[in-house]
Amino acid sequence: MRSSCFHKEVRRHNELLRQKPSWQALLDYRTELEGASRRYRTSLTTHDENEVVATLDEGDINSEL
Repeated sequence: MRSSCFHKEVRRHNELLRQKPSWQALLDYRTELEGASRRYRTSLTTHDENEVVATLDEGDINSEL
């Protein structure tokens, strides 16, 4: 007799096989999402660096010394 774990794995495997025709669409979506995430992280890093530069440019550091 097989355990419930075996049956869960069989169901998961069968579900994957049924979705096989849509794998390419899923991979394309994942690649697109990964690229968008990378661009977003890059824009945040660029934004943070610009903010630091703008903050330093706005204040007169020498007058405080």
